[in-house]
Amino acid sequence: MRVTTGNLEVLDSGTVDSMGMHDVDCLLTEQPPLWTTFRVQRSEEGTPGIAWQRADPERLVITMTNPRHNAGPEAPLQIGQIHHRPLFISFRINVLGDYCSFQVAYTFYMGEQTA
Repeated sequence: MRVTTGNLEVLDSGTVDSMGMHDVDCLLTEQPPLWTTFRVQRSEEGTPGIAWQRADPERLVITMTNPRHNAGPEAPLQIGQIHHRPLFISFRINVLGDYCSFQVAYTFYMGEQTA
């Protein structure tokens, strides 16, 4: 099956529940290894926020702080390249209970091939 939306092709999509508040790790490709880690944390301030950073060349860590219901970026974020195509991610985070666990709904997209 091939799924597209706009000019993006869906590479992978799914929903996963965390075990407790442990990170959710997604291995997108094995060669070269390409990981995305979803992390949720609560701060005393209560201010919601989102940050992403390269932990190393193989791993992108996305951290949501105090996420509100169905929190995530409004549009897909470009996070790199895969198979000579731009790589994008879209996701939504929902915290369950009083920070007992969280649910991630994610979609990885590929853009049009580059030279």
